[in-house]
Amino acid sequence: MDPLILKDIYKDCVLCPRECHADRTGGERGYCKSSDELVVARAALHMWEEPCISGEEGSGTVFFSGCALGCVYCQNRNISKGLAGKIITTERLADIFLELQDKGANNINLVTPSHYVPHIIE
Repeated sequence: MDPLILKDIYKDCVLCPRECHADRTGGERGYCKSSDELVVARAALHMWEEPCISGEEGSGTVFFSGCALGCVYCQNRNISKGLAGKIITTERLADIFLELQDKGANNINLVTPSHYVPHIIE
């Protein structure tokens, strides 16, 4: 699918179950606290998932900034509230995936990715 068509979804965002209809391309932020820019808070081998996910080398975990869940027990509050992270390009995201693979990641684990699906597909 054409990446430009995918990114049009940000104009009337319904990427998560909240379906907030925010125009994330016009400076408005969705319920997830995100704009149309891709923001990653952390990417690393993560050993603290269930053993079947972490494996021997760790899960190649990418923590995306922002979240639409609003869990009262959130263990990543600064990340989920959109208070942590760096704006990156989709090319950089692809490089991060490959770097995690090169480090021996057993998988690529995307944490709260729903509101960035168009970027991830691109």
